[in-house]
Amino acid sequence: MSDTATAQDFLELEQLYKNKPGAYRRKVVGLIGLGYLYVSLAAVLILGFFLGGAILFLTGKVSWLLFDNFLKVGIPAVIVAFLMVRAIFVRLPKPDGHYLDGDEKRKVLEFFEGVRKAADGKPIDEVVITHELNAAVQQMPKFGLFGPSTNYLIIGVPLLQLMSADEVRAVIAHEFGHLSHEHGRMGAMVYRLDQTLVRAAMAVDEKTKSGSRGWSYKAINWFYQRFSKVTFAMRRGQEYEADAKAARATSAAAISSALCRLYALDGPIGDYWNAIWRRPRDSESNSNETPHAEMLDAVRGNIDAGASANAVEAAMQFQTNFADTHPCLKDRLEALDHASVDEFSLADSALSHIFPDADRAEFLQQVDHAWQRWTEPGWTAAHNEFLQAKEEREALSARRAELDFDELVRLGSLEEYVENMEAAQPTFEALAAAHPDNATAQFHYGRSLLNDDFGRAESALLKCVELDIEYAPSVGQFLEFGYEREGRPEDFEKFRQTLAQYDELVDGANKERETVTLEDNLLPVEIGDQFSVA
Repeated sequence: MSDTATAQDFLELEQLYKNKPGAYRRKVVGLIGLGYLYVSLAAVLILGFFLGGAILFLTGKVSWLLFDNFLKVGIPAVIVAFLMVRAIFVRLPKPDGHYLDGDEKRKVLEFFEGVRKAADGKPIDEVVITHELNAAVQQMPKFGLFGPSTNYLIIGVPLLQLMSADEVRAVIAHEFGHLSHEHGRMGAMVYRLDQTLVRAAMAVDEKTKSGSRGWSYKAINWFYQRFSKVTFAMRRGQEYEADAKAARATSAAAISSALCRLYALDGPIGDYWNAIWRRPRDSESNSNETPHAEMLDAVRGNIDAGASANAVEAAMQFQTNFADTHPCLKDRLEALDHASVDEFSLADSALSHIFPDADRAEFLQQVDHAWQRWTEPGWTAAHNEFLQAKEEREALSARRAELDFDELVRLGSLEEYVENMEAAQPTFEALAAAHPDNATAQFHYGRSLLNDDFGRAESALLKCVELDIEYAPSVGQFLEFGYEREGRPEDFEKFRQTLAQYDELVDGANKERETVTLEDNLLPVEIGDQFSVA
């Protein structure tokens, strides 16, 4: 679902949220009520269709012919309504990860109990450990929008091992802030309705056909866009409020340091997991892998103070925009009245405060065993895929002189996968030189240069988009990374205009597609000489 709202729309709603919270709240409540009304009407439609049809038929008011026509008209509408109602009551899947119990669960909850109370957070029912550099407190109702809720504390081992006790408490206090009494009821209703609308749209898109899909999907999309636009200001504001609550529960220094350390750790943690997932090349089993037990020493030993400071400084250059409800780092620190942090030494980790040495080793062993079970199928598949890729690469390399365009692209990709980008770069460079007007060639050549020569990489990637705008989202990801590293966020803001053009083309294509039905007579189209495939 695309968002057609303008920046001015968001700014006006943010001002309403700040200056007239009562009026803003009434607007949100009205939208939530409209969402419930939509679902209720869908339920009434289902019930009315079956009862009305049965009464008409059983009382002999209609003939078989009219009843048959009644079914043809009513059934598609009922299907859509049924999908809407079902989406409301579908239970969201439980969070993935390692679920704690017994003493381990008790010790984790005790560690965070003080900040939970200080942040006015709700009691936690389940503690879920993941391998991500992230944390969350989620509230999951039993029956979609309705029923009692289960509260989950989800926290990644990288946070527990590579942040101090004060920093981790501040992060969790922020998350508790989102489920506090101030945010909980309204925020939970907004979150649930948002997720329900997304599920409903997906269900309608997948299960219905032709005209019934068109009008039903448009109705959901119309409401969702307005709902997202109006609630955006609240969700953005609540990020600031949760930061403030975390500062009161711990300190402004702790939450500020935690926010900065997240940026400093992002690269090293990514490098660490990339190295772990290179190991299936040499081993078909992950039974001896203990990535969480190894993480603290491995990552802490590879953290470069200069690179960490540069990562934070690059993050400070970005500006808050309307692509994400989270404000930028600079604005969050200013709201906390605290400067950025560029010192990331770690005397002891939060995990050492939760578990003594023996218990900590047992905890990490259990997390690693759960990780081994979870990743075993992917590990085996990665091992087999590497062996096949290595064999295919050798076969293509032996025929390099006679390979066509697609085979050369494939060879370069295999060289990158089997060895590294440095090994693939000559192939992609030769491909771009031989096909200067081919978007695919420029795309691979540009990304092969990202780490060595961003100037040439930028030129090739921008040329790729000029040749084929469909590459805009993929190119945008590489350019955002490059501009952030180079300290040129304003250049990526310029590229957003290209991304907006791409979104307009996609929206236009989707609208045109929605007008096509199974009854349309589709005619073949001849491709003129002006089109060619390299």
